[in-house]
Amino acid sequence: MTWTHIKNAHIYAPEDMGTTNVLIWNGQIVAVGSDIAPPLGSEVKTINAEGSPLLPGFIDPHAHIMGASGVGGPTNRPPDQPISRLTLAGITTVVSPLGTDSLSRTLTNLLLRAEAATSEGVSAYVYTGGWATPVPIITDDALSDVTFLSRVLGIKVAIAEAMAPPMSVEQLAHYAHAAVIGGRMVNKRA
Repeated sequence: MTWTHIKNAHIYAPEDMGTTNVLIWNGQIVAVGSDIAPPLGSEVKTINAEGSPLLPGFIDPHAHIMGASGVGGPTNRPPDQPISRLTLAGITTVVSPLGTDSLSRTLTNLLLRAEAATSEGVSAYVYTGGWATPVPIITDDALSDVTFLSRVLGIKVAIAEAMAPPMSVEQLAHYAHAAVIGGRMVNKRA
C-alpha cells in the first residue's frame, strides 16, 4: 500500500478550490489542502500537476458497457465498450442497461461485464430489465434482483421508445414498486 501526493493541482470538488494538494492512501483521498504530507518514511508517489485541473470522476447513469442495440441483426451488433473509452472521458462510475437486444445478450453477461469493468478500475453497476414484457431478470423476480444483487441499482423498462414492447400500467406500476421497495430494503438510494 502506497501514498500518492498530487501537488499543485487546480482542484474542483466540484467548487473551485484553487491550486492545492491532494493526499491519497491506497486509492482513497484522505486529505486536500496546502499543508498536507504523507507520514515520514512512507513510500510516496509524487505527482506535480503544475496547475492542471483535477476534478471528481463523472457518473454516466446510462452507458452500454456491453454494446447497445443489435436490433438490425447480427451484423449490426456492436462489441463490448472498451473501458478506456469511459476513463478517457473522465467517467469513473457507470450504470448499464441491457439494451434493445434482450435475445442474444443476457443480464448475466451484463453483470459479468460490470464485474470485469470494476476490476479494470471503473465502478460499474447495471439495471435489471430491458426490452421485453415481462422484463428480463436474473433471479426469481425484479424485486429480488434489486434487493440481493449488489451491482443491480434499478429496473430498466422501455415504454416511450418507438420499438418498445407493450406494457400495461399495472405492469409498469409493479416494476416501479419493485425498484422502490428493493432499493429501500438494502439502502440503495439515488
